[in-house]
Amino acid sequence: MLLVSVRIYLPKQMQNMINWTLDCKKFVIFSLILFSPTLSNAQDKGIDLVNRRTNKTTFLKENKRILIKTDKGKVFKGKFKIIDSESMVIRQDTIAMNSVVKIKRRPVILAVVSGVVIAGIGSPIIVACAATGGVAWLVLPIGVAIDGIGLAIPAIPRGHKKEKWEYTIVN
Repeated sequence: MLLVSVRIYLPKQMQNMINWTLDCKKFVIFSLILFSPTLSNAQDKGIDLVNRRTNKTTFLKENKRILIKTDKGKVFKGKFKIIDSESMVIRQDTIAMNSVVKIKRRPVILAVVSGVVIAGIGSPIIVACAATGGVAWLVLPIGVAIDGIGLAIPAIPRGHKKEKWEYTIVN
């Protein structure tokens, strides 16, 4: 049996580049092994909402914008922070979880889109119709409809009422 050994001689730059890529691969693999247990055990703070009938869960992360209605009829809007397993803070107001009647997400993007639709599209149509008169009055209902859509946009996210949802704070 005849064994033939072939040796390939590469320029020094190519050898360095191959060694460098192997070192990068080792570094990436080592980093993934090192940090994966940390990332998998990390848990976000927030409010866990579970539908009583379907067991569907929704998680609201801490520092997200929400609207809360309490059993006393007060409404709180803004970013929330978790204090402990029974209470949270919105702005400077402390709210107990057992007093919450309804929780609703309030994304910033919907407020921005609503303002753009009202101020940038619907209102100029209405003003132009009023200023020009004549046949332009036929376009007025379109402007009013667009303004109505702009006002309805923030109501898109559904509220989670206490009768249908169970609230728990995740620390």
